[in-house]
Amino acid sequence: METEKLILGYWDLRGRAGLDRTMFAFCGVPFTNKFYSTPVDWFGKEKQEIDLDFPNLPYLIDGDNKVTDSKTIAKYIALKAGRRDLLGLDDDKKFIEIDVAYNAVNDLQYYIIKLVMNKNGDFQTEKTELFEKGAVKTKLDSLSKKLGENEWLTGFASVADVFLFEVLDLIYDMEPAQIENRKNLADFRTRFSALPQIKAHRESEDFRDMWFYPGMTAWNNTPNQ
Repeated sequence: METEKLILGYWDLRGRAGLDRTMFAFCGVPFTNKFYSTPVDWFGKEKQEIDLDFPNLPYLIDGDNKVTDSKTIAKYIALKAGRRDLLGLDDDKKFIEIDVAYNAVNDLQYYIIKLVMNKNGDFQTEKTELFEKGAVKTKLDSLSKKLGENEWLTGFASVADVFLFEVLDLIYDMEPAQIENRKNLADFRTRFSALPQIKAHRESEDFRDMWFYPGMTAWNNTPNQ
């Protein structure tokens, strides 16, 4: 299967596919973005016609291989790149450690997404509760403790680090002090974004900075929200 056939389908924004685009960049795997600009573009026709077991965005098409779910796609990219080490597949202990860290980052993302998607709630009050006393604080503190003084979350580069960067970047855009006040997480974010392949990705025309569509969430990194 040829790498030029890899197609990543997602909305014309960063969102959940940010993990996969960053993973592509980190691993040096070329791909093509297929952006959906409006709900009609996806729901109106293509979702029903595209041959996926579980039609959803994002999706990845690599020849006969078709994958959905951003977290699974990121793992597929590692395999495509021949980077089994990023998944810990050659060492049972590393595999478990990476998987535990990966799911801890997923929990953190879940709390943030749940917060911003509750458009009818009291966003500021709920955000303060989560960030100062609740689940977001707990997870950030745990991840900061796990990272310690290491360069990578588990002591070696893995898919969990790519995921961590994406979620830290989201939190930084929302509430910079939450990252800045945890120096090792702030240093990790700065260090990761300075990697040549990541810097090039973020400066490319395919990079999308906006996390969510304006008006669809309780928060967004756009001037009108």
